[in-house]
Amino acid sequence: MKPRRDAYSTLRTIPAVFDLRDLEALLDVKREYAKILVHRWSEREMVAQLGPRAGVYFNLIVDPKGQSTRIKEAVDKLLTRPVVGIGAFALHYHNWTTQRPHLTELAVPVSAHERTIPKINRIRTLGRLRGWFHTVLPRCEKGTDGFLVAPPEIALVESIRAGGAGGLWKPDPSDIDPPVDIDAAETIMRIEEAAHLLKADIAKVRDFISQVEAFEETVPRL
Repeated sequence: MKPRRDAYSTLRTIPAVFDLRDLEALLDVKREYAKILVHRWSEREMVAQLGPRAGVYFNLIVDPKGQSTRIKEAVDKLLTRPVVGIGAFALHYHNWTTQRPHLTELAVPVSAHERTIPKINRIRTLGRLRGWFHTVLPRCEKGTDGFLVAPPEIALVESIRAGGAGGLWKPDPSDIDPPVDIDAAETIMRIEEAAHLLKADIAKVRDFISQVEAFEETVPRL
């Protein structure tokens, strides 16, 4: 192991976002000692965890605002997979709802056999199969904090379909307030197309959108 230095000097040599493997390599230490170091630094509020058992940390000495400004970087380091903003997070970004989400809602790829997702502070992660991502990813755009965000019609259909499952925001028709300049008929068509893409219950989706004030005078296609 390299000669010991004080914690401040050591942290100045470590990236603003790091994991235990980084510590092992940069400080030439074993995994158990790396865990001891981050525990000590956490107690002194010199680093902050991305999640309870995520093993990814914000170096608050290098970047005191890292927990707010580097969340995408930290999530990427943890998951190494594409993630997509959905639910109220996506709908608020697209100005389809005034409901500001307390948590960032992210869809994370999982397999049919492995659906374990690490918990992340201030983020709700929701497992979605790879087929879902093949459908949704090409239609996404970069949004808040640099995360990809699903189109509003897909985010809405996904929320209706989930019905609150997994903790995904469950909207009420009164929560949906699209921009006033949208064409209602065209938007309904996009919502129905999203329902077909996601293999959602089209009757359930139509019943929901028929109760949205912005669409109440427009009859969904049969």
